[in-house]
Amino acid sequence: FVTLLPWWARLAKNTAAAMDFLEHDSRLRCSVIGKCDLGPDALKDLTVDFSGRARKYTLKTLQDDSVSMLMAKVVAIADWRDEVPAVLVCCDHASSFFALVLSNVRLADIAQNADLLQSILAVRDPVLCQNAKIPYPCVQVADATTVSIMGGGPLCTTSSAGYVAADQPPMMAGATEIATAGAPSEIAEPQAADQLALGRWKELPSDHSDMPLEKKGKVIAAMLQGLDKIMEQQVGPNASSRIGRVRKMFERCGRGEVFDMDSPELGRIYSTGFMEGLGPAIPFLDPSELPWCADLKKHWTEIRDELLQAQSSSLWSPAHNKDATAKYAVENAQGEAWRIAKVMYEGNWSNDHLWPRTRAVIESLHGVNLVEAFFARMPPHSTLAAHTDWLNYQLSLHLTLSCEEGACAFKVGNQEKEWKEGEILIANTSYVHSCRNDSDQSRLVLIFRFWHPGLTEEELVAIKWALYILEQASGGSNSKSESKPLSF
Repeated sequence: FVTLLPWWARLAKNTAAAMDFLEHDSRLRCSVIGKCDLGPDALKDLTVDFSGRARKYTLKTLQDDSVSMLMAKVVAIADWRDEVPAVLVCCDHASSFFALVLSNVRLADIAQNADLLQSILAVRDPVLCQNAKIPYPCVQVADATTVSIMGGGPLCTTSSAGYVAADQPPMMAGATEIATAGAPSEIAEPQAADQLALGRWKELPSDHSDMPLEKKGKVIAAMLQGLDKIMEQQVGPNASSRIGRVRKMFERCGRGEVFDMDSPELGRIYSTGFMEGLGPAIPFLDPSELPWCADLKKHWTEIRDELLQAQSSSLWSPAHNKDATAKYAVENAQGEAWRIAKVMYEGNWSNDHLWPRTRAVIESLHGVNLVEAFFARMPPHSTLAAHTDWLNYQLSLHLTLSCEEGACAFKVGNQEKEWKEGEILIANTSYVHSCRNDSDQSRLVLIFRFWHPGLTEEELVAIKWALYILEQASGGSNSKSESKPLSF
């Protein structure tokens, strides 16, 4: 978007010279003060999708309140020819621009993980540098591992300490610390963006998929080439330029990578289909944030009664991935295990003659984009072992229809909640999750899998087309299938 003067690549090996470069770089000054020549409409588009928490931590709050958090979008990356420190031009929710200087990181690491004009950075322990000769805001971060992509992973996925000159100190000379690492934080509880910084992209086990990795990589590469043309045809001009997060996710799938985050507070995410920026990246989401959940709850007794009337032994079957069901759905002493009864999958209804009222309720809901709906039965004294659903761009809703309260629980990550009749739980099942029924009766729930509301229309179209193409290439196997289910 903006390329800074190439002589920035002549890295100074002492902070005085580094400050001289900052002071004399007119291109950086013009980029920050001139807001990268973005007009009013572009600035509005740039800041409109900041979440409530991202709106709170701005350059002004850093200046006024000495908080230890700053959130902003990456607008431009300085061309440092893969040297350090890296310099980013950023914009907060208030449309305030500043230069963000990162030590211990390479330009290549940032370029791989951050999408210009899209990625929101959560910067912990920033230091605002003041100097009479710097006529624009400049924020210094000594440790790049304290910077994460909101709702995604760390900005730098590998340690880059080896790229920093030994004599390079963490601060620039002449700077006055407005917010320091020792400043008290306003955030009392661990935040998801901070915890996600603990995650790393790792190599998957070689037998994870039936398709060899080399072939899978070629198939995904070909799919992504065709996807750009499809987006231009299906959505409109320049649509392919707005699906950067989708493209990055599938590129990592093609390299056989999995996002693995294990947080003491939140638990473990293990996800191949991990799309950055979908928040809040917490185990359980608040149903009150989705108005259609209240409409669904109003009909829970009708749905329950219709299911109870239709129940029979032939109604229940394993889920689509039978190998995974066999591994995770642990049988009780009577040989019974977790089973489902299909209701709807991608617009196609199953057994709807058995529950016409349930179908009518689902069709009346506004604002939910369903992938599938099904009833799930967990027999007495049974468990569903810890597993992952592999992706975070779909969420799971449980409407509890029948259970013994106090004896049935759903654990997602490190958080466990009990099912209560007539109540809704919404889970991010990219976290490792498990279920238990310690009661003498079956637990019955209606489950929705629905597209994450944080997806844009272009991203949703792109994911659907990508999954369809990959499904055809792999012989119709489910996108969440695994040839060898893992133990957690």
